Amino acid sequence: MKDFIIKGILLTLGILLISGCHDNDLIQQSTVGAPVDVVLDFGTTNHEKVQIKTRTTYDLYYESMVRNVYVFVFANNSKIYGHYFSEENLDDTGSKEYWTVDNMTSDNTGNQTSGTLHMSVPSVSGEAEIVLIANIDLDFMNVSQERLGLVRTKQDLNELVVSLNQEIPDRNAGYFMMTGSKSNVSISQEGVISVPDGKIMLKRLDAKVEVNVRINPNEESKNQKVEEFTPESWQIINLPKSSHIIPSDEALDLVEDSYFSIGPKNFETAENEIVNGNATGGVLHGFSFYTLENKRSDDAKKSVNGNFHERERRIKNSDGTYNNENGLWEYAPELATYMIIKGELKMLVNPGLN
Repeated sequence: MKDFIIKGILLTLGILLISGCHDNDLIQQSTVGAPVDVVLDFGTTNHEKVQIKTRTTYDLYYESMVRNVYVFVFANNSKIYGHYFSEENLDDTGSKEYWTVDNMTSDNTGNQTSGTLHMSVPSVSGEAEIVLIANIDLDFMNVSQERLGLVRTKQDLNELVVSLNQEIPDRNAGYFMMTGSKSNVSISQEGVISVPDGKIMLKRLDAKVEVNVRINPNEESKNQKVEEFTPESWQIINLPKSSHIIPSDEALDLVEDSYFSIGPKNFETAENEIVNGNATGGVLHGFSFYTLENKRSDDAKKSVNGNFHERERRIKNSDGTYNNENGLWEYAPELATYMIIKGELKMLVNPGLN
């Protein structure tokens, strides 16, 4: 079964946030002035609204939801402000610092998530950087308000690694951890905050991978034609348990024990294939899952030179058995994430002959 359609969606959200606890002892008076009240709008970008919703993954309503936010402001690499906005100070207009949010409606027909952030932030004579961490969920991942409060510098945050608490591809509805940042931010003594592009865009820590498997009824190869495919199961091997909390150019070389696998599982959807509004007569068998980034420094053993189908090539002995002396793969890294799809193929040999 060669003709796979694999669609990986990385949900991107635009957002500006709010806070709750200060670290005045970290303020550097040489670069930072007195706190000023600022108000920021936040929102989400437009996303595709046609997505697979299965037992494993959710739709945009849950994937776009914002339930809490931790805000960092850095100047000269040092934290000058840290605040946690939770449901406790949501819409609390009687407080000096609070936030509002209007999440997407459950039928996915309304506007994207949007809201406002009300903060008391030190003014900065030069440039500052704002970093946002949204949807802290201790049940799912080992990150908390207290752990984020220990961050002292931007470098501390860059090096912070978070891990799943459970070896599952599922996520808690509405608690998808998201992060975003903006540099070259100015905060004037008059309380005017200037953010490039007007807002901070949040990006989900997880990638959502949607897989559809189909046959091409018009394709023949070596006098053979696939007539029917009946899916049986799917597996995902080497899902990473950990990731940098914010995007990083640095690889995270996890050891083998820091990966897990799932499956075999049954396919979750079966839909008639539609191309340009017309049914092709084929059936799309699908499933979807979430995964953290698997970014390693041990790149592919050798380049596939654009022949991407070579990525899964394995070395065989003369008798047809696999040779694992130098690892499983001829090209791919040993701990690369991959999937195994099993099913029953019905094929016609010499289909042109009666």
